[in-house]
Amino acid sequence: MIDAPRPAFLAPVGPEERNPWRIGAWLCAAVAAYLLTRDLMVLALTLALPHAAMEALLADQAFSGPQRLELEAILFGCLVAAYLIRGVVLLAFSGNIFRRPAWTFVTPVRRWAWSLAGQGAAWGALLIAAVLAVDWSLGEPNPAPALDAHFALQDRAIFAAALAPLALLMVTVQEIVFRGVVLQATSAFIRNRYVVALLNGVLYALTQRDPTTAAMLEGTLVGAALTWAVLELGGLEFGIGVQFLRLWAALMAGPLFTSEIGKKPDWTVSPAEACEIGVTFVAILAGAWLVKRVNRRRLGL
Repeated sequence: MIDAPRPAFLAPVGPEERNPWRIGAWLCAAVAAYLLTRDLMVLALTLALPHAAMEALLADQAFSGPQRLELEAILFGCLVAAYLIRGVVLLAFSGNIFRRPAWTFVTPVRRWAWSLAGQGAAWGALLIAAVLAVDWSLGEPNPAPALDAHFALQDRAIFAAALAPLALLMVTVQEIVFRGVVLQATSAFIRNRYVVALLNGVLYALTQRDPTTAAMLEGTLVGAALTWAVLELGGLEFGIGVQFLRLWAALMAGPLFTSEIGKKPDWTVSPAEACEIGVTFVAILAGAWLVKRVNRRRLGL
């Protein structure tokens, strides 16, 4: 049997990534980055949120009142800041520990292609339309805070505009960490791209801190599909574009952030959730295949 060629995105992976001492140091750096940013996030929230809002958050209660959208945006902004610091620290430590430039975890074989991110965003918009159509056909409720008349129109517009760049920043950091650093680190020990993609999806799902079966299943399959897209396209751009639209739409059309705090484990998956997960998984794989065909000559894919 002839082995499939190793994806170009994994070209920088070498003996340094298989050194047990360096792997141990990398794991310690990852844990340290997480603990540091967790404490910094608590400090930032203490300084940014009013006392009553901070008490509600510590008690796992949702925000309330006319300023709820503003408080939700502050909370999400602090979360994004923590992700950013965590990602930058992990990326810097990874480059130092594995003795190679940090950019090789992001775009190792070609220049960054903004067009792929744009195509990913366009595909993400089509995906969102398909998911909303599934919800509508199955009669799923849509809380949509951006359309809630209980909040002033100006507040809703500011909320939508403020969360767009925050969502982009968050998914960029997530893709660099999971589909960049973690993917290359695990591929040093696992050659099979299917297993690497599935493992990356599982790790991605576990860090989302959502105890429901639907969220775990979605995180695993979406993470695996995004990993496959990176291996096919040789970069993170497409996944960043898709995930940006998905996250921003979830913030606009889904329940508010603090409404999900304290969620109990749920082992059931509704028909609507199963359809949404299946549509998203297939759409990301189909989008990666289509984008690769469209850009094959221009980007040498």
